[in-house]
Amino acid sequence: MIICSRFPIIIMSSPRTGSTVLAKHLKNLYPSLDLFTEPYNEHRDYFLEYAKTKSNYILKFHPGMSEYPAELFSSATIIKLRRKNIVEQFASFYILMIRGLDSYDNIEDSELERFSNTEVAIDTHMMKKAIIFQQKYNNALNDINLNVDYDLYYEDLPRLSESKITPKPPNYQSIKECMQTLILN
Repeated sequence: MIICSRFPIIIMSSPRTGSTVLAKHLKNLYPSLDLFTEPYNEHRDYFLEYAKTKSNYILKFHPGMSEYPAELFSSATIIKLRRKNIVEQFASFYILMIRGLDSYDNIEDSELERFSNTEVAIDTHMMKKAIIFQQKYNNALNDINLNVDYDLYYEDLPRLSESKITPKPPNYQSIKECMQTLILN
């Protein structure tokens, strides 16, 4: 799949693309590397100090949320990760907003089943906010003008065992249909 011969490894993505799972997978493949997942604010400052003298790391970030100096990218393996199906990406972010959970890794399987059996309310006002948010970060990612080593799509990745997928509510199809209508209008 992904073979890195240059370090650091930099993953650029927008939210809900599986980038955290990919970062954890690469961390498992390259255990000597430190993993920095979306370092913002004081964590960003710590990361930038770290990166001045080291290249043994994986950085995963969302362009538009935080920017990084160009010299970080000069010798890195660069991965761009996106979604082909933006309706599903936007629906995933909407479900995150309503449930207040961006990861299900620390949730027991029995609790995951509850999420799969509980409908998520359809609120078009919140859906519009989710669309605006996601479009902003998808555009920022697409506007990056860098040579990348891997230009990947979530839908083409193999199922990675490092994380659990967002459980879909019973009304997931209705959520997607409403999202599709809002995106087109």
